[in-house]
Amino acid sequence: MLMLAATGCSPDRARYTVEEYRSDASIRHSQMDRCKADPGSLSKTPDCINARQAAALEDRLRLREMPPVGLSTKPDSSKVSDTDLNRADAADKPPAPAR
Repeated sequence: MLMLAATGCSPDRARYTVEEYRSDASIRHSQMDRCKADPGSLSKTPDCINARQAAALEDRLRLREMPPVGLSTKPDSSKVSDTDLNRADAADKPPAPAR
């Protein structure tokens, strides 16, 4: 009797692997929509786990391929007035001690 119970409780298998979800955005998005629609029942299923992992990997890859956003650490002196530079210098200095 225990043998039958043990074989009847085999773990669910995912329909798609992480690599398959990564290679086909339409199935990945479709599965992610299903997982988000019923997180209480589906969040820990193999397909939701694989789809989330694939989405995380693909999002990270897309961020690496994006061009730089163009933020610089120093202002371009040709576009900044003397008043702006004085304000920036004043902001960098600690406040004068109270007397």
